Amino acid sequence: MKKASYNWFQGTIIGLILFCGSSLLAQNSNRSVQSTFKPVLSTSAPTPFLSIDSSNDPDRDLTSYPQIVSLNSAEKETAITQILHQGRQLIAEKNWSEARSLFEKYSKKYPDNREFKAYLLESRFHMEISARYHDQTYCSLLAQSSVSEILALYDEILNNIQTYHVDMPGWDSLFVNGLNCFAAALTEDSFWEKNRIPVENKGEILSYFEKLRSYCDRWKIRTKDDLRNAILKVAEQMYQNAKLSASATIMEFVCGMTSSLDTYSSYLTLSQINDLYSIIDGQFVGLGVEIQLNSNPLLIERVISGSPAQAAGLQNGDQIIGIDGVDITKLQDSVYAGNLLSGKEGSTVFLTLLSPEQEKRQVSIVRRRFDVPSIENIRLLKTEKSQKIGYLKITCFQKTTASELSEALMRLSQQGMQCLIIDLRKNPGGLLQEAIDVANLFLDNGLIVKTRGRLSEKPYYAQSKGTWNVPLVLLIDEQSASAAEIFAGAIRDNHRGRLVGTRSFGKGTVQAIIQLTGKQKNQPIAGLRLTTEKFYAPSGYAFSGVGVEPDVVISEDDPLDYVVAHPIISQNNEINSINSVSVSASRSDQDKCLIQALKEAQSLISSRY
Repeated sequence: MKKASYNWFQGTIIGLILFCGSSLLAQNSNRSVQSTFKPVLSTSAPTPFLSIDSSNDPDRDLTSYPQIVSLNSAEKETAITQILHQGRQLIAEKNWSEARSLFEKYSKKYPDNREFKAYLLESRFHMEISARYHDQTYCSLLAQSSVSEILALYDEILNNIQTYHVDMPGWDSLFVNGLNCFAAALTEDSFWEKNRIPVENKGEILSYFEKLRSYCDRWKIRTKDDLRNAILKVAEQMYQNAKLSASATIMEFVCGMTSSLDTYSSYLTLSQINDLYSIIDGQFVGLGVEIQLNSNPLLIERVISGSPAQAAGLQNGDQIIGIDGVDITKLQDSVYAGNLLSGKEGSTVFLTLLSPEQEKRQVSIVRRRFDVPSIENIRLLKTEKSQKIGYLKITCFQKTTASELSEALMRLSQQGMQCLIIDLRKNPGGLLQEAIDVANLFLDNGLIVKTRGRLSEKPYYAQSKGTWNVPLVLLIDEQSASAAEIFAGAIRDNHRGRLVGTRSFGKGTVQAIIQLTGKQKNQPIAGLRLTTEKFYAPSGYAFSGVGVEPDVVISEDDPLDYVVAHPIISQNNEINSINSVSVSASRSDQDKCLIQALKEAQSLISSRY
């Protein structure tokens, strides 16, 4: 996987924002969160969903389409051996970001392989531990909270898991995974530094923990009370024998247990939950750049329109090699490097940049509040037949998406739009309701999506009011996920438009964002991202691990001569009236999916008019 996928990331916002794919939107939100329980779909970059075992899946009667071609036993064994060798080498080097990317990719391809899942969770633990201990709100919570206050937070989290999680947890497995996360924390320097544990005692403490761990293996954890008592026992022993804060031990269990529930559930620090609501609202304080997470130097993948970064002249493809005098190229922790970009509104950051042409420059940027639109590149594409084909890109599904789209449709309609191409590529999803509202703009009847929780299910049907009947083509790819898949699946299954591209990601779960108050009661001190439902396409199949199959499949690995005798896309993405192109043309100038979408749009216009 080219980009890091980090979830709290899909795991974790790390004081910055995980936004649009697996990138970071450098910012720092001071916005207070107001709602306490709000179902949303993942807004982070997509991560692989570990396929459900049909033997114990209550929804096994639903259609499930295979996503990958099976290898024979010998080929599969050889492939798995090679992947494990590569992954173990990355783990030995403590290259957790690359290890996570590797095991994310292959956990999806080989969903029954338990070693991949175990290594994926281990990599996730280490990345999240590093993120937590670089988060001032988390460190402050530990420093300022008594054990009884931490236990109140623990109880609140476990009660929410027991009440809302889509699958009833196994108390014994939660304990094991919490213990594993605590063990991972004991190998992280940031954990020792922030908890002020003398490094010279490290060997003795680790030795004691291994003895304690072997003792824990004998315990039987059958109930929620058993789990709580066992964690308290570990915390007590580590305090008495290693002088480690009981609060720190309990919190590592909390975070490990939550992350082990599924790929998308996780504990959220106070800054993370505030950042998450900023994503939902589309309002940020910061610089306004999306950063590739596991790059070194930090690679700018997108400069947000109207942001301070755009005003300062930052461009896509620039590399950040210095932040406030810190040489980023010498840092091994890209999470920490990315964290340096965040700051308070009105503060200034000094950046050293390297352009794609390797030209070095320095800029200063004042962090300020700005809005991030979810609809971009609204325009008519030019064609040789003078047809008026609208184009726009939905980058994510936030609170304003449906209203933004309505305004864009009105503008394009006033310009005489005959067909519309909606680009959902690299769209990681967002709010469930916004996906439904967007689908409602084009569907006058039929099922949009169905969600199923542990004890209930809910269908969402299209409403006829305010429907646009313009011919429709959607572009999707392997990074189109969550809410983007709901919209694409609704359009395809209701035969409302044509889908072009590659099979979508296959995220089939709904997350609720829950504020946690502990003993405070009057204000949030942390948050919980919890998978509460699974969702299903109108035709009945589960999205998880399957995704949406386009009507016209376009592989980016196709030879370049695919586009010979077809129009090409110029750098401003307008269609040029050219009858043929040279086979030796640069592939970077070709957008084969958009070319094919244009052909589909022209066909739809011809059939209608």
